[in-house]
Amino acid sequence: MIKDLSDGLNSYFKIFPLISRFHLKRYFFLSGSISLIIGLFLFSGIYYFYDDLGSWLQSFWRWDFGKSFFNKASNWLAGGLISIVALLSYKYIIMIVLSPIQSIISSRVEAGLNGYETDEKMTVSSIFKDLYRGIGITFRNLTKEILFTILLLIISLIPTVAFISGPAILLVQAYYAGFGNMDYYMERHMNVKDSASFVKRHQGLAIANGGVFLLFLLIPIVGLIIAPTFATIASSVEVHKRIDDF
Repeated sequence: MIKDLSDGLNSYFKIFPLISRFHLKRYFFLSGSISLIIGLFLFSGIYYFYDDLGSWLQSFWRWDFGKSFFNKASNWLAGGLISIVALLSYKYIIMIVLSPIQSIISSRVEAGLNGYETDEKMTVSSIFKDLYRGIGITFRNLTKEILFTILLLIISLIPTVAFISGPAILLVQAYYAGFGNMDYYMERHMNVKDSASFVKRHQGLAIANGGVFLLFLLIPIVGLIIAPTFATIASSVEVHKRIDDF
């Protein structure tokens, strides 16, 4: 697992020459533009709706004692909850919407690493095929991620072990983000069940890839543009090394 973690992190340092070498610039800008639009729309909801949610939470505290503290805590909690919802929504919406583009990016990386070029382009049939796969993976992963997150939130209520809840939720987020990025390569070689088994065997790779992906999203504007394509290229490079051994 340590090697997978290390390789997953180091793979991001190999991205820039591959974008030019495998002629990915136009797909990079197309993917980045769509990601930016979706991300701005979703994350702007944090600023528009967290006050309303905060006010609703504040309505449960009917006493003057501690009201100021509770109001501040309610606003913080509301912002945190909406941020989590926005992040979950963003991850899985782009996994579906960008799947035809990311699949081509991954395919070009695979072809280039194998020593040949591909002129694969989006067609109506390939778009629907990629969308179908994206929806299937999304439903599977979203269900599991929500379940694990709820369990970890319940654990956070237990004083003696509450400290593990936050880091564990981040690991879950990273794992399933990495899973989605890795599947753009695996979809050409495996069914969903085998993809899940492959990712389970290489959990460190998924966590590292997804973790950097999430860190990119913390970079205003630029992060939304670069995160999807960078993560797809990085994961494709590492999955390519391991897929023949599966």
